Amino acid sequence: MLNGPRPEPKRSQTAPDAAQSTISIGKITPGAPESQQVGDTMILVLNPTKRDQFWEHRNERMNREIKEMKDQVEGYKGRLDELQTIQARAPPQEQEGVQREIDETRRAIRLSKAGSDLRRTQLQIGDDREPAEITTAFWSINRDIDNLCRDISEDLAYLCTQEAEPPIKTSLDVRNMQGVQRALYGKVAVHPSLIQSSFGTGRPIAEFMDFSLQFLINRDLNHYIFRPFHPLMTSDENKCISRLYEGLRRQDPQVISGRWRVSTFTLHQSEFSQHTVEKWLDTLRMGLINKVLTPFLVAVYGDAARISSKHEGAIASIIEKSYQWNQMVKTEVTLLDFQPVMFSNSTPFDPESMNFTNKTPIPIPGEPILSTVSFGLQSSEAEGGGMRPKYVWQEKAVVLTDAFFES
Repeated sequence: MLNGPRPEPKRSQTAPDAAQSTISIGKITPGAPESQQVGDTMILVLNPTKRDQFWEHRNERMNREIKEMKDQVEGYKGRLDELQTIQARAPPQEQEGVQREIDETRRAIRLSKAGSDLRRTQLQIGDDREPAEITTAFWSINRDIDNLCRDISEDLAYLCTQEAEPPIKTSLDVRNMQGVQRALYGKVAVHPSLIQSSFGTGRPIAEFMDFSLQFLINRDLNHYIFRPFHPLMTSDENKCISRLYEGLRRQDPQVISGRWRVSTFTLHQSEFSQHTVEKWLDTLRMGLINKVLTPFLVAVYGDAARISSKHEGAIASIIEKSYQWNQMVKTEVTLLDFQPVMFSNSTPFDPESMNFTNKTPIPIPGEPILSTVSFGLQSSEAEGGGMRPKYVWQEKAVVLTDAFFES
């Protein structure tokens, strides 16, 4: 493994310009692309019944591919016999061309046999975790975030707006608009946004608080836990290992690349004691509270706004659960890769990868989203041979558009 100082979650005091196209491990760029690049093939898995059918069909498909490869090998062997007969009778000037085709046919036989053997091995390997267990555990993280943000919003609405003058009824009534803008978007002007519509109207304060808190918490979890190959890797380590892994997934099938990912993640994890991990998680928690959420709350309601001890405990629980889930899918699952997805603000609405909140009219495809309310979950299976992995939406991301506030 590469050596270097162990990173603590570091934050800049003011959010940098969102024009940057990449995000380093050490800082967040509000508005920059948060989602992982998706593959060419998308299979939507919309409910548990269809999801179970998908896994059954997956095994059927692999058995079918094994049979097809076996048939290919028999065909290649027949052609090889023909070529060897031709070579025995060919004049000297044709020998080189015939030998070249013989070599290519033998190579095709080896590749087909190797592909068949790998698929047989993959069918025999059993992961410790079932896909349904993984998606259920991930869904509970989204649910916990939703419950926490609603609780914080309701408590502050009761404590801070009773005697507020002037009253805080919409997002345009906040005490410090510059502070709110900085917390959510850095220096970038975003229209429409969580703060106001494209017509310049404000958002109802309760809904503005719910969605803004979800966005801020999701952004930190995505940046520090879900996106890196390993959360405690340095920036240079993460770039190097991620680049190697992406190349490996194009080169080799899932059974090989998945084992490599498990071994590499486990090796890196072994460098840290439990105390070091707990300290890192606590640093992440304190940074989220003191440098992200509290400045935002103060900008909305004034200096009296604070995160309660009850909510601090809930934040710690969500961070711990997210870390453990991420470790589980990277060390206990070989046959698939799982990646949470958070779409960047202003991404065009795509019904194939996004859902909308319950009471929202169906957004127009291409309408810019305001934020990702709940993470999506994507699984992928490497095929190797220079091909991109196949991607499956286990859970679509829940996003917010202007249509929500117009309903």
